[in-house]
Amino acid sequence: MSRVDEALRRSSGALGSTATVEPAEPAAVAASIDRYAPEVGPRTVEFPKTRTPAFEPAQRTKERVSPVVSQALQGRLVSDPDTLPVSVEQYRRVAAALHEYQQQHALKTIMVSSAVPKEGKTLTALNVALTLAQSYHSRVLLIDADLRRPSIQQSFSLPDGLGLGDVLAAGGGPLPLVEVATGLSVLPAGKANKDAVGLLTASCFRTLIADAASQFDWVLIDTPPVGALSDARLISNLAEGVLFVIDAQSTPYDLVKRAIAELGPERIVGTVLNRIEPRSLPVNDYYGYYTTRTA
Repeated sequence: MSRVDEALRRSSGALGSTATVEPAEPAAVAASIDRYAPEVGPRTVEFPKTRTPAFEPAQRTKERVSPVVSQALQGRLVSDPDTLPVSVEQYRRVAAALHEYQQQHALKTIMVSSAVPKEGKTLTALNVALTLAQSYHSRVLLIDADLRRPSIQQSFSLPDGLGLGDVLAAGGGPLPLVEVATGLSVLPAGKANKDAVGLLTASCFRTLIADAASQFDWVLIDTPPVGALSDARLISNLAEGVLFVIDAQSTPYDLVKRAIAELGPERIVGTVLNRIEPRSLPVNDYYGYYTTRTA
């Protein structure tokens, strides 16, 4: 049975014991960072008349900030000491699997998506990016490519500013990167934009991804859900693999199966079964025992 088939089987109700990264109890809080707000119009941005048609390696600006994690993410990131050890370990397992896959196949660009909204894909992208940067001392770029419903900027309480959509609308230019942790930079989406499809199909987006892959060890791309919009399918053509997130408690089997078929099962490099009951994990008993014995 393939990894995809196994994840599909578990999401249909026969839950296993090895794929959780997010306990079920606080699911409503975690889902808030993926909640889609009402549609808003595109922002008008003034750019120089001479536009850069392509991205050169030196054409990026990096700002170092000390981000304030949003309240919805407190106790949910691997960098937070209040996060459950069992959750931290599961994210480490995901990062370890990706690291091994990279050693074998030399891939760098991974798209993180799900079938429908509110499955925890953005939380997964954040934690995998942090784990790769911290545990593997990798240079990681996390791109918020959800141009309709940006969330990474909100997750780190970053100030309003230019982002991916603004750069694509300009046809090129410096990338407004923000370093939020040692080894981890983010490229915010910018303000929500209705013309996401037009921006994501621009030829300069492919150049941007290629340039980023030449400068970072990992490029993780957070995308809209596959089943809701065409955006994710467009981005999947630029990524070398897909990390697929499934909510074990609510995502219908048929929707997951359809989304994976649309992306192409061969492109799935990993699946994350999210929000299963902690008691179904034998490792949870181990951590409980360990904490008790060392207290």
